[in-house]
Amino acid sequence: MDILSRMGKQVIVVGVPQTYPPQPVNGLLITCILTPDSSCRYTYPPELKGEVEKLVGTYLFDVDNFRTENKEHLLKQIYEMTDKRFRVAKHLLSRKPWDFFMMVEIGPDRMHHGFWKFFDAGHRKHEPGSPYAHTVLDYYKYLDRELASFWP
Repeated sequence: MDILSRMGKQVIVVGVPQTYPPQPVNGLLITCILTPDSSCRYTYPPELKGEVEKLVGTYLFDVDNFRTENKEHLLKQIYEMTDKRFRVAKHLLSRKPWDFFMMVEIGPDRMHHGFWKFFDAGHRKHEPGSPYAHTVLDYYKYLDRELASFWP
C-alpha cells in the first residue's frame, strides 16, 4: 500500500495486520486486530471513522476471548464482526475511488480456535455429535457468499 500510494494509486485497506496506528495512504485505511479498541484513531483519513461508525455502529477489530467455552456468544461475535467488516468494505468499494483493495478478515482464525475440535474428527479433543460440528464449514460458506457479493 505504501508503494502504491507513492505511485499515485488509490488504495482501500481494511484490517491488514501491522496497520495500527494508522499512517497516511493515498486513499483509505482501517486498521487491524492490533487496534486497542474503537475509541482510538483507527482510520486514515481520521474523518473516515465517523463514516464507518455511521454505517455499522461500533466497529469490531476482533472478538473478546476467542478461547471461551461460551460458544454461542463467540459465534455471535464472529458473525457480527465479519458482517461489519464486509458491510464497510462493500460501502467503500462502491462509493470511493480505488485502484487497489485489500482486506483481511480475522474471523476464520477465530473460528478455528473456537470450533475446530468440533469439526475435525482427528482433533485430540474432538466432540462427536456436537451441535457445532458444521460451524466452521457454515462460516466458510458464509464467507464465500460475502466475497461473491463484492462483484454481482
